[in-house]
Amino acid sequence: MLLRPASPLIGRTFAALFRYRRYLYKMAAWRFALFTIATGMLETSAEWNTFEIDAPTLAHWMRHGEVVLIDVREPEEHHEEHIPGAILVPLSSLDPCLLEDCFGRRTIVLHCLAGSRAEKAVAMFANSGHAPPATLRDGLLGWQSAGLPTEGHGA
Repeated sequence: MLLRPASPLIGRTFAALFRYRRYLYKMAAWRFALFTIATGMLETSAEWNTFEIDAPTLAHWMRHGEVVLIDVREPEEHHEEHIPGAILVPLSSLDPCLLEDCFGRRTIVLHCLAGSRAEKAVAMFANSGHAPPATLRDGLLGWQSAGLPTEGHGA
């Protein structure tokens, strides 16, 4: 029996394959998250079920293009000193829907100076029905204490 492309069987088969592919992506993401939590590279926050990433791990992921780093501080603070490659999206103008549309499947990591504004941004994601992004543990201060480079006029 020859199957035509318009056959309902092929349509159902492709749909099942795509669902299985999504399942594999999710399983891989969960395995990675569990591994990194078990090895201490990430910590979880019980309030919003988010991940805190330490600075060396984030630097490694950024070198490999695996994450998008969003700085939720105000423009003046970002201009003074920021992490190389960080994209400025002030908390006052943050739109979780727009960020997810722009960056698709890439992991979003939020940071501020010490972590409080990043947590507020995570709450905005959770309250709008989106998956909460990760945050940089101790924000820019944690990045600096790890001895990683910064850019800007105050660097």
